[in-house]
Amino acid sequence: MPILMKGERELLRDSAKHWWRQYLFQKYGSKAHGTLILTNKRLIFEEVTGLISKSTKTKEISFSITKNVSVTGLIFKKLVVEAGGLHAFKVKNAPQWAIQLQAAIQQKY
Repeated sequence: MPILMKGERELLRDSAKHWWRQYLFQKYGSKAHGTLILTNKRLIFEEVTGLISKSTKTKEISFSITKNVSVTGLIFKKLVVEAGGLHAFKVKNAPQWAIQLQAAIQQKY
């Protein structure tokens, strides 16, 4: 569970798969499983690794570096965030995540 900053509150939370690539035409790297958390200040992905001794890695995406938010896929929709590369997240309701993320970014700036 991430430590929230002063004045930060959680808006959405869901289990997710995460793919990342640095360049537009590069293939996505390996996927990671974890939890995607949207707050009013940032997007957080907590990756859980290990079968027996579990460890957690946290990746944060600040709204200040977020350039674009979109949804891709016809059947299996993914939330795609362009911020220091392309981040694709498979969550249950990707369109709702995109709307909430765009609203949070606009309220922040």
